[in-house]
Amino acid sequence: MASHFFARTGSSATKTFALAAEPPVFVRGQGARLFDAAGRGWTDLASGSSANLLGYGHPAITAAIGAQAATGLVHVGPHFHAAPQQAFIERVLSLAPPHLTRVHPATNGTEATEVALKAAIHATGGRRFVAFEGGYHGRSLGALHISSTAGTRALMAPLLPPATFLPYPGEADSEAACDAAIAALDALSAEGPLAGIVIEAVQGTGGAVVPPSRFLAAVGRAARRLRVPLILDEVFTAFGRTGAWFAFTAAGLEPDLVVLAKGLGGGVPCGLVLGREDLLGRWPAGLQSSTFQLSPLAAAAGLAVLDVIATEGLLGRAQEIGAWTRAAGFASLSGVGALHAVAVCDPATGAPDAARARAIRALALRSGVVTYECGRAGHAIGILPPLVISYAELKAALEVLATAFQAAN
Repeated sequence: MASHFFARTGSSATKTFALAAEPPVFVRGQGARLFDAAGRGWTDLASGSSANLLGYGHPAITAAIGAQAATGLVHVGPHFHAAPQQAFIERVLSLAPPHLTRVHPATNGTEATEVALKAAIHATGGRRFVAFEGGYHGRSLGALHISSTAGTRALMAPLLPPATFLPYPGEADSEAACDAAIAALDALSAEGPLAGIVIEAVQGTGGAVVPPSRFLAAVGRAARRLRVPLILDEVFTAFGRTGAWFAFTAAGLEPDLVVLAKGLGGGVPCGLVLGREDLLGRWPAGLQSSTFQLSPLAAAAGLAVLDVIATEGLLGRAQEIGAWTRAAGFASLSGVGALHAVAVCDPATGAPDAARARAIRALALRSGVVTYECGRAGHAIGILPPLVISYAELKAALEVLATAFQAAN
């Protein structure tokens, strides 16, 4: 009934009915499991679009949200602060490299991306960005400008000079492809002038693509050579999904700005931008602000998330989840830690097959498993479970997914 309501009243631009005409209506969640009013359960291998790092109903998060709500300070606006905000930001900075000394709050990942773009423009005077094929950074106009995977880019007139998109090689690409990508970086010039380079250390929406370390090293060199900010989008990967607090540390990168969101608030909307003093410490007051930026409720939830990841050893659990996922034996699997994807391609031509991927995901959903849509052509099936999922839960869910693959052949 609720689904029919949203079909009648909701905007057709949402994703509510992108996979199923009658999507489940959930009434509660526990761990990696979701339940409807009839008591039927689903295992969530999408983590609420990667936002629920600790799954559903984690006692630390519910206690933190309840305690903060009990103070009456759910929201105080951008002109004031509450105690959880300071504690949370202090904890985040303690995990970041010491050269990142400033934090700008945001409501979500798209807004945090906008903050980073504006900070780079303000600092450099440039307006052209370099981004990468397969990258995705949000759906506001500025974020779409640097996102190559969102087809809606073509519908929007550019508000900035056209971004330059460079190749982003992955595990399945040849050494020659990586060499070509590095050569394109080495050929970059600051004509425009250039405002910054925006990249994900591991592509999430692009299909859990892990690039060669030498490619990422070349990205860092290019930013230094051109004297422009290196902006790392860690919306999908922080904190802990790849088995490290930040994916860029494993890649050996030294970013100037870092965009954070999704898992940051444990399911509560939350975004941050970390940056160097010269990038975030010299803006005129009030130049960039929003009403709900880092609410006290989000900060309290985020602090609980970081506490649990540390005390329960969930960085190691992410690495275990990666090993369990790889052991399932899916072909065309890519990724790292608790961020993987299976590419679905036409067996005869090798071309991406988004229709078959959607059919497989729909079959899995009907059998009680939620997956994530990703891939540059929408042809990959994302496996990004909460870090609290058990081996038995993941094994059973992956078996359901394997059966769906066979049924869709």
